[in-house]
Amino acid sequence: VVAFLIQHAADVREASYEVAGQADKLITAWLRAVSRVEITEGGPARITRWQLLRAEVRDYLLRSDPAGSDAKLECLALLGADTDDLVREVLRSLAAARPGGLAPCVEQFDATMSLAATDLDLLFELTEAYYIENPATTAYGGGFNMGIRHHRYGPGIGVPFADWRFGPFWRLIPAAPARALALINRMLDHAASWRVGAAGTGRTASAVPGVQLSILDVGDRYFVGDEHVWAWYRGTAVGPYSCVSALLAVEQAADQWLRQGTPLSTLVAALLRDA
Repeated sequence: VVAFLIQHAADVREASYEVAGQADKLITAWLRAVSRVEITEGGPARITRWQLLRAEVRDYLLRSDPAGSDAKLECLALLGADTDDLVREVLRSLAAARPGGLAPCVEQFDATMSLAATDLDLLFELTEAYYIENPATTAYGGGFNMGIRHHRYGPGIGVPFADWRFGPFWRLIPAAPARALALINRMLDHAASWRVGAAGTGRTASAVPGVQLSILDVGDRYFVGDEHVWAWYRGTAVGPYSCVSALLAVEQAADQWLRQGTPLSTLVAALLRDA
């Protein structure tokens, strides 16, 4: 069916908007299924029979202006080992020009699982571009969101605004702990600066709300933030909820490292290395 849809893509588009949308959903579902097999133990060998078709799907996506479709963007992130330089170029160009459109690549479960397993560097690039708002590419300057983009997928009726499973953070941390913690700390620094009005003011850290702490094996640090910032890690304050989710993912990882016998001093030093 997938082969038929891409071979008759022009007819599908002309049929109706609804038919084209359903075709995109079917192709996305197929790529998700292949991706789930690929990232399991022995998976690459098990998907050999589907790789030729997946490469054809990739070429079809690149011909069809994927940047204008959430479904097609997610499909690009699901290509696994069939991701090529042209796909990376499309995603990196979007990250540079319109990073807010990257949500399907960094917020959808299967997309983040696939990228974490097959192109971790690209996932890190897209994650930072999406969540940390750059005033140069954000018309209103990012103040309303405290400089951090919200979750696009997850919150709703009966679903929390933040959770350790939202976003790519809980995939990034075990894959590259130091790099992931550094990224999350950059998000927190960016959001905390917006929260207390320090972003873009040129004021020194000590001139904005915060607290001076002396931490064993870390030393003296001045941490910027108000009562809301301090509550982010508990998931009990006003957003940005992406930061809250990232901190909840860090908490899950920290608990696991402690259970595995990591000394507390080592853990504290790792968590605050780039804070």
